[in-house]
Amino acid sequence: MAEELYFIKLNVDKARTELVREFNSNSKFTYRDYLIKYTEEKLNYEKVVNKIEDNIEQLSLNEFWSIFLWFSKRVDFELPNLDLNKSRELFEKSMFDCGLDLFHEFSFKTPVRSFHSFLCDYEGRMRTDDMPPLLDYKSKSEEFNNFLHYAICYSGKLTVFINKEFYHQEDDEEKLLVQNEMDKIVLKGGSQYLDLALKQFTDKQEYYIEAATLIQPMIEFRKSNAHVSSYSLPEMFNDLLNTEDSIVDEANAFYYLTELKEKMGNYSGTIVMLHSQ
Repeated sequence: MAEELYFIKLNVDKARTELVREFNSNSKFTYRDYLIKYTEEKLNYEKVVNKIEDNIEQLSLNEFWSIFLWFSKRVDFELPNLDLNKSRELFEKSMFDCGLDLFHEFSFKTPVRSFHSFLCDYEGRMRTDDMPPLLDYKSKSEEFNNFLHYAICYSGKLTVFINKEFYHQEDDEEKLLVQNEMDKIVLKGGSQYLDLALKQFTDKQEYYIEAATLIQPMIEFRKSNAHVSSYSLPEMFNDLLNTEDSIVDEANAFYYLTELKEKMGNYSGTIVMLHSQ
């Protein structure tokens, strides 16, 4: 499995009835079958069912993964000739009907790693050593939104910065988009997360300014070869290219994160994050 990050909303009442009913259905490939054949850590079927009947939020990370993978494998097992898109649609619908709404995912390594990099910075700013993680594999939507407010503001600020300082261009449309997102966050009571992001950015600004200065010869080399259909960067630029890519990836997270925030909508409940590596 590639490195991906899945985001799931939970409907506790629907899971209590529909998911348990699905477990007990006469499927060709039952959840009990999956636990016996595919789980290295032998999960207890009755314990999983009891937790769901009480509150699905009680499930462990491995238990959530087992249900996610069972739904996926069951589609492949029962309808092996289904094309990839239809198989995916059926998988997501089956999950949704049972109280697990796979509302968004990061399907590539770059956004996954950017997400966790921002999360690491956020946790470092917001919690003390004796506190549990603010966002674990499951978290309340309020705390999840707080983190998104921080990460969107930071990546947005960085986007505007690199446009100006790296590439010497003012993208007014993008600048306005970033400002609008920040304004919406403040209007929703997230001013402290904007302030936190701006402070974190200020602390790292010297590094970004130094990087902007160092990569200018590489930028000029690209410009001087813009008319050439194909060219290779000299090896002397390899480290600078890695630095540029890393910072640009951080900035591009602004778009991944605002899309995730939009998909969250007004949901109030528990968010489950499943990270495949």
